[in-house]
Amino acid sequence: MANVKGGRLAGTFSSQSTSDAIQVLGDASFQLDFGSGTVSLQTSIDGANFFIAKLPDGSTAAPWTADMAAGLYFPTPTWVRFDCSSYTSTITYILQAREPLTFA
Repeated sequence: MANVKGGRLAGTFSSQSTSDAIQVLGDASFQLDFGSGTVSLQTSIDGANFFIAKLPDGSTAAPWTADMAAGLYFPTPTWVRFDCSSYTSTITYILQAREPLTFA
């Protein structure tokens, strides 16, 4: 698995697996185009230990089983990835985040 800071990750699930992770600070957008299966959004503060994402209202993000597009705001640096927990046919994903700020 490769972790990247900001930018865009795109790929497909053709088995039960996880996507690479992307570090987000600020706005991020997500998209899933389903064949058939179940995918959830996971977050981490260290890039190694991932958990099902919590939504701004504190509830847990439900896993998706149909096409989805959404955006979230992360006020602190957060690693984000998709987890495909069941698979029947190809699922395409996109994770996109603004490049992190760097200070000289």
